[in-house]
Amino acid sequence: MIWQRAFCDYEQSNFKGPGGLLVNGDALSLSFDIYYGKIQCIYLDPPSISDKSPVLRMPIGKKGWEMGELYLEQPAYENYNINSLEDYTAFLRSILKLSYKLLSDSGSLFFHIDNGFSYQARQIVEEVFGTDNFINEIIWHYKSGGAAKRFFGRRHETILYYSKNHKKRYFNIYSVPSGKKRDSKNHLKRHTDFTGKSYRTLKSGEKKYIYYDDAPTYPSDVWDDISQITARSREYTGFDSQKPEALIERIILSTTKEGDYFADLMCGSGSSLVAASNNKRQFIGADISPHAISVSRKRLYEHRVKVLAPLMQDSAMLDASVLPGIGFYDVSLNSYTVSADDTMRITDAYGIISLAPLDLVDQWYAGLIRNKVFYSFAASVRTKEEPRLLRKLQVPLLKGEVAIMVIDIFGRRSLWKSS
Repeated sequence: MIWQRAFCDYEQSNFKGPGGLLVNGDALSLSFDIYYGKIQCIYLDPPSISDKSPVLRMPIGKKGWEMGELYLEQPAYENYNINSLEDYTAFLRSILKLSYKLLSDSGSLFFHIDNGFSYQARQIVEEVFGTDNFINEIIWHYKSGGAAKRFFGRRHETILYYSKNHKKRYFNIYSVPSGKKRDSKNHLKRHTDFTGKSYRTLKSGEKKYIYYDDAPTYPSDVWDDISQITARSREYTGFDSQKPEALIERIILSTTKEGDYFADLMCGSGSSLVAASNNKRQFIGADISPHAISVSRKRLYEHRVKVLAPLMQDSAMLDASVLPGIGFYDVSLNSYTVSADDTMRITDAYGIISLAPLDLVDQWYAGLIRNKVFYSFAASVRTKEEPRLLRKLQVPLLKGEVAIMVIDIFGRRSLWKSS
């Protein structure tokens, strides 16, 4: 049965986690007044000032995710109307001023910056946060990266760490043991205690220091134990410059407590939001790019989240069915077709290829429309670990109109109900 378009004010899912908000829009144009002074940690990873345009390589269908050879390449980010260095610095200054308003007095800012812009970035941050609130310049060092002949190979990125008020700042290093082993090849004298545990001692004047070999170690300001995301990574989404969850998890755990608010005002692939929700922090994510919102939404499909993003009006058609059962509706997605122009975007790159009925669907959600809200109760999404979409989902027999939310490989969201 061909279904017809439906509408809602927003989408709400009630799965695991304390809950969060995901918004499609420029953070500078959105209304965040109710959160002023309430955010405990903000992570910012703004678009680079470099000429390189990051892309999203969206795998097409099951084969695309399995083989990695069939994908649609499209711009990953919007440029926020940045056309010059002056535009860029003005944009950063504005987003930092907003961040300052949002942070609580004990809150922290982590500013992930392009290495070629680190000097200017620090000046801009300190215009807003002040020099007294500088805490660390964190170096994220990784092993991957191409060899260079005309300069030393670039294998690190910089994260500037500032507090809103250094006298009230919350920080807990003991919540983030690095898992790295202590260096046993040193000059310290080795001993064994009565339980058989080995330790080393160091004398300094009248004091004696004891270091157990199996005691946890904690990060310094050089982080070299977290790898970059590659096409082989479990977390891989196809986004250029995607950050690993572990990187931002360290930031979140050291500067927030369970239940605190975390925000990422340019959330990109959504790594930070997943890290926050997994660790029982409330989150706010915003991005101007619809592709960023679609990828972030997919990564949050098992989490409690409210999504504010526009529904697209295009010529796509959806064939689905719904059957009432015992306590549940069985909702089946049979096919999803798009316009000839959209299909040409694929054939232009690969020629004429055979596409299965759901190959152009990246994720879908089944739920109920009630009071202009779409409540999603079940989902199926494509990932590296599970490239195949389920064709049937179950929705509880509750008050409301059965509906399907589809997000396709073009980043378009559409809501459907039976005609």
